[in-house]
Amino acid sequence: MNQIFLKKTNELTKDEVKQICILFHEVFPKHVMTVESFLHRYVRNPLGYSIHALLKDENDNIIGNHNLVPYYYIFNGKRLMFAYGGGTMIKKEYRNFFTYERLVRQSQSFAVNEGCSFLMGFPNENSYPIQKRGLKRKDIGNLSTYMLPIRIGNIKKGLSCLNFLSVFATNIWLGLSVFSVSTKVFQSLVHKEYTSFRKYRYIENDPNKKEYRFVEKGDIRGVYRIMDYEKVKTAFLLDVHPLSKRNFDYVVRAMCKQSKDLHIDVVMYVGHLPFTPMTLIKVPEKLEPKKFHFVGTIFDHDLIDERIFDIGNWEVSLADYDLV
Repeated sequence: MNQIFLKKTNELTKDEVKQICILFHEVFPKHVMTVESFLHRYVRNPLGYSIHALLKDENDNIIGNHNLVPYYYIFNGKRLMFAYGGGTMIKKEYRNFFTYERLVRQSQSFAVNEGCSFLMGFPNENSYPIQKRGLKRKDIGNLSTYMLPIRIGNIKKGLSCLNFLSVFATNIWLGLSVFSVSTKVFQSLVHKEYTSFRKYRYIENDPNKKEYRFVEKGDIRGVYRIMDYEKVKTAFLLDVHPLSKRNFDYVVRAMCKQSKDLHIDVVMYVGHLPFTPMTLIKVPEKLEPKKFHFVGTIFDHDLIDERIFDIGNWEVSLADYDLV
């Protein structure tokens, strides 16, 4: 049986990191991970390291890898360490449920020993049923998608002649949103510890690229990122703090103004909101471009109870997910 080795990021050798990057490209050929981006991804957290389960063959070659990233969250007023499932890669010829389960189970045991109380993840359509039935993950809920189409012709090919009208309509829509006046701040039962999260989550790989952009006014803080999503220039809103309807709509208006010269096609927010924003339209579930399943497992039942499996108790968005 191939052996599994459990290591912290700072315990990995240079050769192991290189092998993980090669494996990543083999499993996900349309994506690239460099040594620098790997290290950047897995040390940006309060502990300064993540947890890695390495599956090796008899020649010490890495044929599988599972990662867990630690972050501080607040549950019912208590500061706890959560682990985020940051991805699994296994060579095709070794890919089976037994191998997958071994990697996940052993990494979870390591995480518990490191003080993690809860595991959270966003499995894709392929791994969701495996995690549900095989690993007994419990549903927290699905993230909702909110959008503001700015250049409709760039989103729906063949309608480019309507871009002028859609830009005009967007400006009117955003202008009317100044009447969004609800200042009620929502403090969820479960939410990230904002100070440490902001400190580590939004560090640039390359400051010249300005991957993350910020909106700041008084005590309002917003974070977004502009990137191509299925050939559509998309501004992903990641974070608004403190979370209220007025603050959310202000951040959307501000990010549209800041990025006006970049000619973005659409603004998108994926997450759970306890209110209906004026600036964005909630996409019907059947029309959502992608399903974002949100699942979890309690490690410490003395600190966490079943309320954590109700998405209505969460403040959660793509900020909690390393996709963006």
